[in-house]
Amino acid sequence: VSPEITHFLNKKALSLLSDLRELIARSEDRLTTALHISIIGNYIDAGIDKDFDWENALFQERHNLLKNKYVELFKKKLKDARQVMILGDNAGEIALDVLLVEELTRINKNIIYVVRGEPVINDATIEDATYVGMHKLCEVISSGVRSPGTVLEECSVEFLEKLNRSDVILSKGQGNFEALEHRKKGIFFAFKVKCSVVERITQRPIGESIFIIR
Repeated sequence: VSPEITHFLNKKALSLLSDLRELIARSEDRLTTALHISIIGNYIDAGIDKDFDWENALFQERHNLLKNKYVELFKKKLKDARQVMILGDNAGEIALDVLLVEELTRINKNIIYVVRGEPVINDATIEDATYVGMHKLCEVISSGVRSPGTVLEECSVEFLEKLNRSDVILSKGQGNFEALEHRKKGIFFAFKVKCSVVERITQRPIGESIFIIR
C-alpha cells in the first residue's frame, strides 16, 4: 500500500475524532464507548479494497458490542492494572485508538502503544503514530517485526520486556490474533473477521467485529 493511501486513511479517520469525542462525552460510560470505537475501527482497511462506508458502519455496528461480556472483564482487569499495552494494527485505525488512549489516560493508566517496525501493507508505523498525535499521549514503541502479525521470534528485546511487564494487553487486528492466539494467555483481541480460516476458528461470520480474551 502506498504512503498516499495510508496518509488518506489517517487523515480521514482524524476528521471523525471531533464527532466521536462528542459521542464519548455524551455516553454513560466513556471508556466503554471509546473501546467500542477502537474495536470497530479495525475494519478501516476494507476501505482500500472497495467502496465501503465505514463512517456509517462505525456508528451502526457499535450497538452489536454493547452486550459483549468481555468488555466488562476488560474494565475489571483495568482497575488493578498499572501498565496497559495496545498492539496497534492499521493506519487510520490508529487515529481512532487515540480516543481509547485518551480515556485510559483519564483513569491514570500508563499506556504503551505498539506499532510495526516497518510498513507492511497498511499497518501503522512510528510515522503514523506521530501523524495522529499518539506520541503526545503515551509511549509509542515498535515491535520490531516486519510482518502483518506480532511474531514473537521476530520482536525486539525492548518490546518483549515491556510486553511481559504489562498488566493488560489489547491486541488489534486479525494478523496479531493469528500470531499470538496460542503464544501468550490473557490477551484481549479486537479485530474484524476477514477470512474463512479465522471464521472457522472463531465461529463468527466474515465481516463481524470481535472482542475476546484468549
